[in-house]
Amino acid sequence: MVLANGLNVGLRQAGVLLGGDAFETSCPVTGTGTDKVFTDVERLCNEHIPAWLATEGMGEDKISAFYDDPVKQTCDAWSAAKGRDFRRITIDSGLYWRSQAWPALSVGEPEDSCGK
Repeated sequence: MVLANGLNVGLRQAGVLLGGDAFETSCPVTGTGTDKVFTDVERLCNEHIPAWLATEGMGEDKISAFYDDPVKQTCDAWSAAKGRDFRRITIDSGLYWRSQAWPALSVGEPEDSCGK
């Protein structure tokens, strides 16, 4: 497995599963790391592990089902987008991003977990 831009590539291997930040590192300023790990644990406990235990083996197809889970993918995409936005607010000098910087960096109402 190789880390490229915060995302592990080549990780779909039989019997090996990465969750939370081990799967895809989140930007610490966004505060989305716990949302990601709790989403991964919830999906594993309520969906994937029961299905895995119903049949023998831990092939790549079972691991891929977890990585392809739409709830997991939505949460991962939300976390990554939030990180990109914070980066742009911090370093981009365009009018749009300058106008977003002050409200985005001020204290406000917390957003629902995983962008829901």
